[in-house]
Amino acid sequence: MPEWNQDDVADTILELSRMNFVKTVSASNFVHDARLTTIAIARMEHRYQDKVNNVVEAIAKVKSLIPFI
Repeated sequence: MPEWNQDDVADTILELSRMNFVKTVSASNFVHDARLTTIAIARMEHRYQDKVNNVVEAIAKVKSLIPFI
């Protein structure tokens, strides 16, 4: 991301690594390689599903308030 400086990117990758969301390989105090873990992918999949479920529930509530549907 061009608008982020290197320190922000490094801090973000370190934080994601601590949460086991990325696996990193470092060389000369730089992250040489960063890969998403299955934990991160599963978390994002569940997050998306939760949002979809919330939208469906909200639509159902609105529908139940309309007597002619």
